[in-house]
Amino acid sequence: MKAIIFNDIKRTLRSKRFWICAGLIVISAILNFITEFLFSRNKPKGALELFIVGNIMGNPIMNMIAPFIPAFIIGPAVTGDLKSGDFKEQMKKFGAKRYLAARSLSSFIAGGGVFIISFMVVLAGCFFYHPAVQEIRYVLLGLFKEIYYASVPLYILLFILYSALFGAVFSFFSFGIGLAARNEMSAMALPGIIYHGAMIVWPLFNNSLVSWLNILLPQFAYEFNVYSVSFEPETEKAIKLGVILLVSAALVITSFGRLKKDGPMEIAEGCRDNGG
Repeated sequence: MKAIIFNDIKRTLRSKRFWICAGLIVISAILNFITEFLFSRNKPKGALELFIVGNIMGNPIMNMIAPFIPAFIIGPAVTGDLKSGDFKEQMKKFGAKRYLAARSLSSFIAGGGVFIISFMVVLAGCFFYHPAVQEIRYVLLGLFKEIYYASVPLYILLFILYSALFGAVFSFFSFGIGLAARNEMSAMALPGIIYHGAMIVWPLFNNSLVSWLNILLPQFAYEFNVYSVSFEPETEKAIKLGVILLVSAALVITSFGRLKKDGPMEIAEGCRDNGG
């Protein structure tokens, strides 16, 4: 199992898609810094403030692309393995359950890792640009706001870890979609479409009878400083990501029998028929 995970990690780190996604996260932060500070009289007083204002208080580009980033990394890899028949051969070698469990875990690591690496680069860049550490002037809401007032560095660390958790869950979601649909475009696009589609649907539930359904939709799950008035931020985010996690697990489990039953030729043919 370790060999499968390590092989997937090495393959991911060698992938151009991984570093393109990392670059997109860094570039989105830079563009947001420019928007927030270049044309504003309120200049950042230090690296921590620069990072918080540029990333946690709102980054419109990242809010848009966040669910697509892990899917862009994982989607083509999953369907590529299915098309080549690698899944079937490896399942025979290591055992189907063990192999799928390892591949699921490696998808978590890849999706979370791209956020950790990217935001650590952004944080290092903030210290390079403005190494001073000053008192933070802003009032924040959302996740872990109590920790923000106690320890700003710890609050930033929690933001990075939460972003990694979001990336891991949506990477697993893309993995499950890829197994079920056997289609590269579906695995790459559906996580983001579902995430942003929920933002369109949730106003329909804005009444007292069904308002609780909003918490089952993934809208705003990435945004650290956004919260619902009906639930504690930590509870809200945990349920939203938990629903996606359960759906992803269901997709992997339902795909398990098909993968065992189908031969390499049938799997590859199915990918071609679905445009994978």
